[in-house]
Amino acid sequence: MVYFGGLWITLNRFIAGENHFYFPVIVSFVIRIVFVVAGFYALLQMTRQWQALAIALAGFIIARIVITKIVSGNSQTV
Repeated sequence: MVYFGGLWITLNRFIAGENHFYFPVIVSFVIRIVFVVAGFYALLQMTRQWQALAIALAGFIIARIVITKIVSGNSQTV
């Protein structure tokens, strides 16, 4: 949720046209990627099983699909 929430906030600010918002977009991307990779790494260190990592990745992809469906239904209000 943190990854997609951060993405949502970043894109809303970018679309709102804040003055040359490119640097914060890049910083947001790096922070979100570090957060996700650290989460997957922590999970792998705790479980020591690649199956748990595969399940977490599947959950991440499913969350992306669900959130995209939810947001696309509200895209007229943006």
